[in-house]
Amino acid sequence: HGGGEATSGVMVKKKTFGEFDKLEKQLRSIASEPDMKGLQKMWRRIDFNGNNKVSLAEVDKWVVENYPLLNHKPALIRAQQVTLQSFNDTDGFIEKKEFKQLLLNMFYYNKLFWLFDQCDNDHDRRMDMKEFQWCCTMCGLKMSPSKAKTEFGKIDRNGGGIILFDEFCEYVVSKSCPEAMTSFLAEE
Repeated sequence: HGGGEATSGVMVKKKTFGEFDKLEKQLRSIASEPDMKGLQKMWRRIDFNGNNKVSLAEVDKWVVENYPLLNHKPALIRAQQVTLQSFNDTDGFIEKKEFKQLLLNMFYYNKLFWLFDQCDNDHDRRMDMKEFQWCCTMCGLKMSPSKAKTEFGKIDRNGGGIILFDEFCEYVVSKSCPEAMTSFLAEE
């Protein structure tokens, strides 16, 4: 016996890259519907009060209810920040014109968070040098130990010996933003 009524019957399933691929196809299909009807329907659901502005709390609620694969708070926060920055928007709210970019960023940063989390062996939400080397190996990057140490030093700007998720994101984005992600935005 154990666990509460609220979690009775709930199974925790490890996420996989395949699940992200499946969701990407689904979101691309919605985004490519004629007259952007799919995106408009999604916007109406996320902006449930109809004020044409969406807070991080509304994004979080919508993700939890509709896309649990994307339910990683650090990734959602990062996605919102990057979206707002790309529009020079300082009010802290996502507007309709920013929604497609937010979707892209939520997807991209959740994939990065999944990768970061897979390599964070001690689950302290920080990556040390050994975990970084493992991450490089998982990504198929062939890096000598000295090159890995140099790259780690570029990311760990304060020299603390750890990489935080935001630092990891900045590094990965600076190295390459997948064409598949940028092409998603071009499909307007």
